[in-house]
Amino acid sequence: MSSNKAASWKRCPIGELARKRKLLRDSYLQADVKRVELVNELDCVQHDIDKMSKRIDRHKEKLADLCLNEQALSEKRRRLEPKTFAGFSKRKETIRQMTPSTLCPDNSEKLCSDIPVRSAQRRRKETLDASKIIHGNSEGNKAALDGLWVTLANECSEQQLHSYVEASPKMQKIIPMVVKTQTKGYEESHDNLVRSLKVLYTKGLLSKEKYKAICRSIISVPCTESSPTIANAKLVYYDKLIAFVKSVDIDDIKDFSHAFCQGLEAFEDPVSGSYRDLCSYLLVLAELYILIDQALGSNSFIRHFGSLPIYHFRVALGADGAPFGKEEEATAWLVSFINAAQHIQSENDNFIICGANCSEGHIGMQRYAKKLVSEISDIEKQSYTVAGYLVRFSVELIPSDMKWLSIMSGELNNAAYYFSPFGNVNEGNKSTTNGVLGKDSACTWHPWDYDERIKSAENVANEREA
Repeated sequence: MSSNKAASWKRCPIGELARKRKLLRDSYLQADVKRVELVNELDCVQHDIDKMSKRIDRHKEKLADLCLNEQALSEKRRRLEPKTFAGFSKRKETIRQMTPSTLCPDNSEKLCSDIPVRSAQRRRKETLDASKIIHGNSEGNKAALDGLWVTLANECSEQQLHSYVEASPKMQKIIPMVVKTQTKGYEESHDNLVRSLKVLYTKGLLSKEKYKAICRSIISVPCTESSPTIANAKLVYYDKLIAFVKSVDIDDIKDFSHAFCQGLEAFEDPVSGSYRDLCSYLLVLAELYILIDQALGSNSFIRHFGSLPIYHFRVALGADGAPFGKEEEATAWLVSFINAAQHIQSENDNFIICGANCSEGHIGMQRYAKKLVSEISDIEKQSYTVAGYLVRFSVELIPSDMKWLSIMSGELNNAAYYFSPFGNVNEGNKSTTNGVLGKDSACTWHPWDYDERIKSAENVANEREA
């Protein structure tokens, strides 16, 4: 039984175990040798790294020293080199002088093609930077741009500014907007009212239809194809203009009919008209001409006739009637100053003092003439102070036709056989050539004796009444 038990047990492979242990020991020793080699190699690499790091640090220190030296040398060189105002070196300034900035002919917002785009941008930036130094740098670039604009506006001639603006696409868009704003303001101004009144009254009063047609003819003009249109200033609308005319307070305007047409026959047509006080209106005109004379100075058209320092105004005063309107005839009295020289021929230097829808021989006009005679007598005796100057008036001229002169002199109408109020010229001898008017008996015509003329007029009036 014991032999069978022993036979069932296996024997231990000691030899094989010894061999495996030897293999394991050899592999371990080989791995350890390799590890030692790697450690030694790593130490060598680390040594090289440390050596290279130290070398890099030395180079960095040298580089930092070189940078410091370069900065010091650059600063020293900048101090030694001549500088321009913009901070450029002489060399850079010389280069810029060789390539000056010039505008493109068709676009003033760009420099010419000879200068590269980057260089053009750099020049604009340097210009703006220099302006910031001069004018300050507050609120962004506003102070610098304000300074540049003031310099441009004051240093450029009008012709140069015109060329810059004309070739600028941006300005072609801005200018119409500015003009539009200014035009709107002008249309609401008092100056436009005066302009509209001038259109309404120049060379005679325009009808409502003609004035509106002129207003419609004022059109907007396009500046360019791409820019907004420029609108011309419109005239004041007719209704608004007439309302303004009616609202004007014209001093010293009196009713003609109430003053001079009282007591007329019932069958006579009513007379409507207005008149001014002669004295107060002469003072207004005197102030006007004094201001004109002082403003024009040596170029003034006013003639003084040696009266300075006193302003002695020579007055021309007369009237005439003409067919007008639905009443068939109207009469106007005009006053002007002979001192205005050739300007007296202009309608702008003749001023109305009375106007009514009646003939020049109407009883109302005769009464008004008598009132003027009385006023003229008082005016010529006095002196006035106008605009700080001593002023006198004298009526020197009464422009009129023979009909008016005959009526106002109380003589026969110039349509009679003896039509001239100055002499006995008649329908029979008026065509005599080389005739002479004088008191000598040999003269063709003789002056009238005024007293005899008055008597003849009275006899005619009595004969008519009979």
